[in-house]
Amino acid sequence: MRKVLQNKLFTKLLLADLISNFGDVVYYLALMNYVAILPEKKIAVSMIAIAENLPWVFSFLTGHIADRAGNKIRNILITLYFRAGLYILLALVMGFSPALWIALLACVVNFASDLAGSYENGMFASISKKVIPDEDREGFIAFKQSLSQSLGIVFNAAGGLLIIFMTYQMLAFLNAVTFLVGAYIIVSIKSEIRKLVDKESDNTDDCKPSVAQKEKFNIKKLYAEQKENFKYLFFTPDIKTCVVVWPFANAFFAIIMSLTVLLLDEGNFMVFSSRPITLATIEIAFALGSLVGAYFTMNYFKDFKITTFVKVDTIGFFILFLAMYYRMIYVLLISYFIIGISNVTSNAKVSSMIMNNYDEEKLGSIFGAIASFFTFGSIISSLIFSVMVLVLSVDAILMIVLTICIALIIYAFVVAN
Repeated sequence: MRKVLQNKLFTKLLLADLISNFGDVVYYLALMNYVAILPEKKIAVSMIAIAENLPWVFSFLTGHIADRAGNKIRNILITLYFRAGLYILLALVMGFSPALWIALLACVVNFASDLAGSYENGMFASISKKVIPDEDREGFIAFKQSLSQSLGIVFNAAGGLLIIFMTYQMLAFLNAVTFLVGAYIIVSIKSEIRKLVDKESDNTDDCKPSVAQKEKFNIKKLYAEQKENFKYLFFTPDIKTCVVVWPFANAFFAIIMSLTVLLLDEGNFMVFSSRPITLATIEIAFALGSLVGAYFTMNYFKDFKITTFVKVDTIGFFILFLAMYYRMIYVLLISYFIIGISNVTSNAKVSSMIMNNYDEEKLGSIFGAIASFFTFGSIISSLIFSVMVLVLSVDAILMIVLTICIALIIYAFVVAN
């Protein structure tokens, strides 16, 4: 923890990211409340679902373009100003009476903003590599992920209160302000980032384009690069295990809360006989696990292999869904806490391994490819689950999920080895 706080560049970049996350959470809650008052709410909710997920499917493309951005700091600032401008425009439109066309515009703004955010993340990848020392990278990444997940609960609670006291127009302006604050933080540390980059690359300009950055966009080169990315992911032993297991893990994360909601009508599957407390406790259990995982990653887990935590994930999910099947809520909470520990640790180790070993000028591309791969998997699994809920009982769905968990355990412990 001390090392994290002493790294001023990292903490300032993390602060900018958290402020932006807060704006996104508040805006999403506001948008969901906005569409709830529309007559065409079902159409609006479907549009929001598409606008929330679709941009990240294109991360492989935005990452590829980000790697070729010459002046990364300048381009990051441009994306932040662009995103702020979008929400200022939306805020002005929100002054009109609620209508479906405004909800559609809000979805377009959300799509464009998230697409720009994906591009921004790709540019931050190479900068983050320079900001975090190699030997501390696992711990720093784990700390960032766990803090983001934990504060997400606080942000949701705060967002719920803000919606009571602020208009939708004011909330859109608030989201714009969060991006402007992020831009201010980047401007305040711009010279420090330049010094760090100059020290490592011998460039007189932090954004002097390399050979790769000078290349024009080309579909064939994009295809070749993605082929190289997936070859690296599927043929690096430790990472390969994650690439196989994680899409299923993401699918499980996507349905856990939905399955819990379906089981809440049974009084014995609640904490203190309360639906809201039960749902909140499940989220808190995972967040606490993430925080504990971050602490252990920084202090005790450095010498552990990635596959160890992937194996823990597979067992944890099996116990969790078994607890759902037998309606054992407290066993579910314990298993979700353990999954939080193993998940944040394995994520940090994989990200660190890629940053330490992969070509720096292609970090945006490979992280974009990973994001696209997992997002696409989450969308498919959500669609499948939506159909299953209509035709199968909760217990039947749980039996299918438990079968998948057993297959993943066999893969992680036997096949992968």
